[in-house]
Amino acid sequence: MNELEILSIHFVATLLMVGIIWFVQLVHYPLMLYVRAADFRRYSQVNQSRISFVVVGPMFVEALSAAALIGWFPNSTAAPAFVGSVLLLVVVWVSTAALIHRLFA
Repeated sequence: MNELEILSIHFVATLLMVGIIWFVQLVHYPLMLYVRAADFRRYSQVNQSRISFVVVGPMFVEALSAAALIGWFPNSTAAPAFVGSVLLLVVVWVSTAALIHRLFA
């Protein structure tokens, strides 16, 4: 596989994760406020087991493709695009943490 193919795979996985996380931020987390306190622990456990089926695949592809880019192409000409995808992911992580804090603090 060449550098551009790996970068494309990584970028698609990152965009997929951004979309999933955006959906979770806008729909899923706010709906958690309507779960009764007595049911929240069980709800959270079931939620974690089910969401894993959606996110584990793209996260694995994203991590594996990032490792391949770093390991196989350390002097990549695609570095700006790769850095952009990593920055996009960091923005998603930070916004998720801020949203969770705002909703549940």
